Amino acid sequence: MLGTLRYQDKYGHYSIWTDGQILFCIVHGVIGETVAKHFDQHFCQLAESLAVQPWAYCADLSACDGYTKEAAECIKGSHQFGITRGCVVDAYQISSPLLISQSQKFREALGITGHISERIFNNNKGCIDFLHSVLKTNNNYI
Repeated sequence: MLGTLRYQDKYGHYSIWTDGQILFCIVHGVIGETVAKHFDQHFCQLAESLAVQPWAYCADLSACDGYTKEAAECIKGSHQFGITRGCVVDAYQISSPLLISQSQKFREALGITGHISERIFNNNKGCIDFLHSVLKTNNNYI
């Protein structure tokens, strides 16, 4: 087990970890390129540890203000890596319209057809319940 991985700069920070078949992250502030590169490294490391089974991604972005253009490209790459390593479903807590738009663009660029609004929940329990229900019933959901 890798434990919780973290990184921060003066504008934003994140924590990322796994619990069972779910990779969790919490992001705060504005995410620039440096934070995004560390996130990508940590995300890929944890995704590899989960790659032996279908898994899910749960992101609490309720305190995140968005990504810079460079950071967005890096984060999109992280999502793509996750899909190639067995991520079958994602769920989010997002309140920022900018971040919802950015996240939807990631999904579209990766060929994910469902709108992100179908994956946004008001609380962590809603996200987790949704992810567990999908993991139990369908391993090819994304």
